[in-house]
Amino acid sequence: MEMGLLEMCFSASVIILVVVICRALFINKLPKKVFLVLWAVALSRLLIPYSLPSVSSIYSLAGKSQFIMDKAEGIINGTEEKQENEKNAGNIIIKERNEKKGLSVLGAVWLAGFIISVLVFITAYILLYRRFCTSLPVNNRFAEEWLKSHKTIRRLSIRQSGFIKSPLSYGIFHPVILMPETTDWEDSKKLMYILEHEFIHIKRFDAVTKLLLIAAASIYWFNPLVWVMYILANRDIEISCDETVVRHFGEKSKKAYALVLISMEEEKSGFSPLGNSFSRNAAEERITAIMQIKKNSKAAYIKAFLLIAVIIPVFATSAKSTGRPKKVFTAREEGTDSPGIKENTLQEDISSVTYSNVLGEIAAGIAAKGDYYALYSLAPFVKQEDLNKIAEQIAAKGDYSAITGLASFISREVINGIAKDMADKGEYDALESIAPFMQ
Repeated sequence: MEMGLLEMCFSASVIILVVVICRALFINKLPKKVFLVLWAVALSRLLIPYSLPSVSSIYSLAGKSQFIMDKAEGIINGTEEKQENEKNAGNIIIKERNEKKGLSVLGAVWLAGFIISVLVFITAYILLYRRFCTSLPVNNRFAEEWLKSHKTIRRLSIRQSGFIKSPLSYGIFHPVILMPETTDWEDSKKLMYILEHEFIHIKRFDAVTKLLLIAAASIYWFNPLVWVMYILANRDIEISCDETVVRHFGEKSKKAYALVLISMEEEKSGFSPLGNSFSRNAAEERITAIMQIKKNSKAAYIKAFLLIAVIIPVFATSAKSTGRPKKVFTAREEGTDSPGIKENTLQEDISSVTYSNVLGEIAAGIAAKGDYYALYSLAPFVKQEDLNKIAEQIAAKGDYSAITGLASFISREVINGIAKDMADKGEYDALESIAPFMQ
């Protein structure tokens, strides 16, 4: 099911809240990779404009709630009084145009924020990359032996730079482990921990993950929960790497590895948006996580599986069709109070048009009641495919003047079809009002 930007933002925000709560409760009780999977779910909801419908979705459950549907019906009915005071078609069109201007202003604000966010990240990376380019290759026996024992399809290299104070890795196609110029190459035990940590980042393509997190933060810069996700997901990437290193060298290495982390934290580097630093994130939380690493039991893996199995179908899917009877329109030409708006009655018909979600059904219900002003207010948040169906049914009733308020939200194909019908029936005034929206 296709989703709009606001729908994606809302859906992802719910997932982020759930993950933050789960993280607070289970960060030191479950394998750390679990949280990387959950952040990936939230990230996919922010960046992929499609969602699978599911009967187990929280939105399906909400759609089936009689309380919620009664509230929705109340919203529909509550607009009738407002309609009585605004039945002049010309006033409705003017108000709709003003609302469109408001949406345009919001769009401009979003675009400005997006551009600023992107420029901040790009500028930071360019400045750091220029420094990285001044680094020199490491030529010593230890580095050469380590590279031979850590083969990868991509060309991996170890370099040194005087511009950094703690190790980091960067690059996707040609990854580089960048070491400080002051590195003691005789301290092999410490170097093994550091290089293994950075190698795990490279194997997992964490640079790509960080790039996707930056994309999400830039697109949804206005949502503080997305920035919470950006910070915590980066931190969990580091914590997961720490866990993998400890498991690689054995639980007895926890204390020595934690001491290495502390020494690196004292000399950590600055902001590096696309790089993976050995000691960038909150040291206290990482050290606590390291010292609490234990051999994962079967129960821990089962709990991790159940957590993922619950969160994905419940929070990462969209509402499935509710199966409620849909509305079709019938009209009475007599008794209208003003031109262009006719009194309507509802007729239940189970075989009528279906809509992609509950919001489409509510919009159809509003249109069926003839409350076109309320429909125009709701239109920016309804899927175009649903508005196309509603517009065609309004046109079939002959309420051509009401199409003007929807013209900017429906497809050109539907507009052209309705215009042809207007021309055939001699509705030239209404045709003139939608002419600017035709191809």
